[in-house]
Amino acid sequence: MRTRLRSLACAVQYNRLHDKLILAFIGVLLSASSVFAQDWSSLYTQTELVEQESKYHYRQEIPRYTRDFIWSALRLDETQRLGNVTLEFPWRGARGAPFDFYADRSRQTIVLPIQSLKFMSDLATAISWFGTYRCDETPLHTYMMLLGSMTPQEFNGEYESPMEALGIPVNARDNPEVDHVANVTYESGLVFVLCHELAHLLYHHPGNLASLPRSISRENEMQADSFALELMSRAAIPPLGMAALMVEQSYFAADIIAFGNDADWEKYQTHPLWVQRVSKLTQSMQAMAPEFSRKQPNPSQTTGGILQCGATLQELATYLADVDLIASELTLARARGVRYLKRACLPQRIGELAGLYDFTMSHPGFPDVVAQMELEQAGEQVSGIYVLYGGTQGVIRGSLVDNRLLFEWELQGLQGSGILSWSQGSTGVMTGTWGYGFSRINCGPCQAVRRR
Repeated sequence: MRTRLRSLACAVQYNRLHDKLILAFIGVLLSASSVFAQDWSSLYTQTELVEQESKYHYRQEIPRYTRDFIWSALRLDETQRLGNVTLEFPWRGARGAPFDFYADRSRQTIVLPIQSLKFMSDLATAISWFGTYRCDETPLHTYMMLLGSMTPQEFNGEYESPMEALGIPVNARDNPEVDHVANVTYESGLVFVLCHELAHLLYHHPGNLASLPRSISRENEMQADSFALELMSRAAIPPLGMAALMVEQSYFAADIIAFGNDADWEKYQTHPLWVQRVSKLTQSMQAMAPEFSRKQPNPSQTTGGILQCGATLQELATYLADVDLIASELTLARARGVRYLKRACLPQRIGELAGLYDFTMSHPGFPDVVAQMELEQAGEQVSGIYVLYGGTQGVIRGSLVDNRLLFEWELQGLQGSGILSWSQGSTGVMTGTWGYGFSRINCGPCQAVRRR
């Protein structure tokens, strides 16, 4: 089983010697939302958006930041080619999509909807909360998958914001570490988005039109990526939010990647992610790491964090090439459903089985069967599902007896039994045996390792 992409893997020392910047970020970069059919306008009420703008003054602060830190890094010929670029802040994008940023070349305008900015901020807070309290990120990835693949009715009657869906307290930023990491995460990702969209205006890219050959659209995206990194290196702004941003984008787009029809897949391929684009970003970011880091309080530490983010991007490239794996993760996410999300960060003790596991069943002479297993517990009764590589789903149920789980399994008409016991001194590993039919032992050993 693939090691799960860790969007909290980018850790660098940023402002003080002991301030670790654990960066994870956002789903749906730029105009990728145009691929999907959902309407996400129920994520926030109009009152919530007005309150967000009143609190953070996006319409004043983002143009000021762009002028002081991004525009000042442009060369004279670039500013002349760009002319008068404006930033526009509607309350929502075309369908209230989570990330509906785009460049409108006909008006030399970059569009940054308030709802998309609030979503970025909330998701940055949630990810920072997960990192600060050392929680497994599976609920976060599940949220992004469900948000990208479910209708509002399937989700919970209406879409929920990251904070609400993941059970993150409204006062999460009262914790100074959560607040610090969330702020830097948000700002880093937003700078990359701004620089990328500015590149589309600079190079007169026509956008991802249906009539545009895919090869040209891909070239445009890679050119915009390269310029964004170049501009950030001139300004000495580390692109630390980019790697985690793309990780979460892959989870949001899982439904299109795994199950979309040919037309959907063609549209998706033109903009957000493909293996070559991610690999190119990885190479460029790692090669330019010293330039990004040169103005940081601890340049060598920041460089190390950028290199780690590059490794995360390379893992993402491998993930994107494995459609069967994406299908299995999406199947498990939909089977868990929205109710699973709010159980993040709950303490676990021996005797408490609810959670997510990597489940391995061995049989002499055959390859190991590896699955993701999700268990729920009501008293002594345990039930759940397990999903094999490629998305095949089975059922498991059993009882907790003397600190052991006696279980039965079913998979596509086959059934059997097994037993799992906690390894000595461990709350996260169970080992035992499994069998076919009425036997609990005739197939071989099995193991469940808790992921959350």
